[in-house]
Amino acid sequence: MGNATTRIISGAIGAVTLTATLGTALTPRPAPAGAIPIVTTVAGGNGVGTATDQTSGPRGVAVDPSGNLFVVDSANNRVQKWLPGAAVGLTVAGGNGQGSAQNQLDLPRGVALDGSGAVYVADTQANRVQKWIPGSVTGVTIAGGNGEGAAANQLNYPYAVAVRSDGSVYVADFSNHRVQRWLPGALTGITVAGGNGPGSGPSQLNGPTGIAVTANGVLYVVDQGNNRVQSWIPGASFGVTVAGGNGPGSAANQLNGPYGIVRDTVGNLYISDSSNQRVQRWAPGASSGVTVAGGNGEGTAADQFRYPAGVALDASGRLYVADDWNSRVQRWVMIPGTPTGVSIRSGSTTSATGPLVVKFTATPVTGGSTITAYNTSCTSSNGGVSRLVAGTTSPITVTGATTGKAYSCRVRAVNGRGAGVYTPASNSVIVGSPPAPTLTGVTRPAAGQLRVTYSVNGSNGSPLTGFTAYCTSANGGAARSKTVTLPTARAINVTGLTVGKTYSCKVRAVNARGPGLYSAASANRIA
Repeated sequence: MGNATTRIISGAIGAVTLTATLGTALTPRPAPAGAIPIVTTVAGGNGVGTATDQTSGPRGVAVDPSGNLFVVDSANNRVQKWLPGAAVGLTVAGGNGQGSAQNQLDLPRGVALDGSGAVYVADTQANRVQKWIPGSVTGVTIAGGNGEGAAANQLNYPYAVAVRSDGSVYVADFSNHRVQRWLPGALTGITVAGGNGPGSGPSQLNGPTGIAVTANGVLYVVDQGNNRVQSWIPGASFGVTVAGGNGPGSAANQLNGPYGIVRDTVGNLYISDSSNQRVQRWAPGASSGVTVAGGNGEGTAADQFRYPAGVALDASGRLYVADDWNSRVQRWVMIPGTPTGVSIRSGSTTSATGPLVVKFTATPVTGGSTITAYNTSCTSSNGGVSRLVAGTTSPITVTGATTGKAYSCRVRAVNGRGAGVYTPASNSVIVGSPPAPTLTGVTRPAAGQLRVTYSVNGSNGSPLTGFTAYCTSANGGAARSKTVTLPTARAINVTGLTVGKTYSCKVRAVNARGPGLYSAASANRIA
């Protein structure tokens, strides 16, 4: 972005030298949290203004799965979309002056996205939330919009918005000291946190500014006036402090004027600790946070903030921070990215324990430091012993897993400055179960039947007891499976298929430990 927006913070542990792209040496500063990040200005950074390469008081940020960045450009009363690597932003909401018309915004602060790409804006001074579908020149009011007030159909200075996977919209209703949940199409909101007047009790909030919500409705609220983050489970009448709550301050267990929040896939909370000019990461159950961005005093250098506001994470775990008074958005890559494509299979064993073979695609995001290892964590769903090993390349063999028990595994990258985020859990496999057969053909011996042929690839230390073929339709036919208990069988006739429908089939072997993995699916055949 701009002329010299990317700065690699590098140097000895404990002090770093910031070097701008054009070679300008900046002041050495301590490295945050033992990590030395790559910091890039990805929006704004060209002074305060209304041009397409400028922002004025950015507050909220969100990132879609394609890496597009959405920035609430508050004082310009617009939301800008910045494509990856773009030098300018595109207005996707507002931008028609300050006001409350459907094509306007009035000092907005928060933004969220849904799976369809719709943009939700906390339109703060208009006391409403607006939904803008892609390409629309006007927004639709989906919460509030009935004047300033505390009624169920009103909002009073909404600061933040979050969208749950079921379409529910959550609103941090700042001056009403509550969080409201608005169901799709609802005319009123339901109070799900606070709403008991301003205060510091567990059932109260004092100026909520940021929210994050999980798929099952667990809510995390930045309770700015109390310098804490509260977690509210669905239906709860009070919250539990999960970050801060120890008075305003700059110690690791404190927050001072926190503003924004985002939660990663394993439950870490990233909180913009605005008056401390830093972003803190709080692990689940932790009593203190770790500085992962900023923390070097107020300033304009690449590793500094002037009152950070909204925060967001992309799919690779990179952190985006709305640097309000610097009128820019900074991207921090302080840890390695997350590997992808994790799959596991069982190795052969004749004992009480056996190996798991874990494959994955390495992450290209190194976090500015060479990746030194990949941690692999394998846990059982039915009583097997958990295993944690480190390797350097895929595949990684995890030994000591309990034979006959079902496992899934996760992988994370580690560089010289810290560990990244674990992947979601892999497929499940039973230790010592047989390898997937190789499917050799699918033929149609009669109407409504398919004959699946295959070859075996061993038994993994326990004699085979049978095979299962499974056929599914791509165009409405009934799925069918057929199991044979003959270990020497190399063909299975699957019957009862819908005549004239297209099917794909696969097969798996079974031994005394249980069923193994299915083969790759066949090409489509008509039953």
